[in-house]
Amino acid sequence: MGALYAWLLRVRAAGYGLPVLGPVAVLLDAAMRRENAPVPDACLVRLEREQIITDVAIEGVPDLVVEILSRSTRRDHLPGGEKWNLYQRYGVAEYLIVDLKLRTVTQYPLRNGAYATPRVLGENDVLRSTLFPGITQEVASLFRDLRTSRAGR
Repeated sequence: MGALYAWLLRVRAAGYGLPVLGPVAVLLDAAMRRENAPVPDACLVRLEREQIITDVAIEGVPDLVVEILSRSTRRDHLPGGEKWNLYQRYGVAEYLIVDLKLRTVTQYPLRNGAYATPRVLGENDVLRSTLFPGITQEVASLFRDLRTSRAGR
């Protein structure tokens, strides 16, 4: 997922936020309870909130979370799943789900406390976010280096 990280690095270079690649615990609530500490594949925290990034965890809610689907985690990441529900409940502004098997990226923007109708992006689409306008990534580039046999893990 080098192209995804490159996109996040361009977001950083543009001054929008700091990307964090997993594994890193995200302590979503002030009490920092372990059951509310998912470990996303990647996330981004806006610069004005960078103080929530510590040496050992993110102590607060990131602005963007990226999860890559696998057979073992698929149910948790999709709507109604444990991680999906946590990210929505704690107010992650944008949730991206990368499906290696289908070669899609699904964007869930948070609207009025709930994830709105998702935008499903295929290989002919361009990934954009309202969190950092002007920083785009061709979806096809995210999957270029994947072997067909590994898709869907």
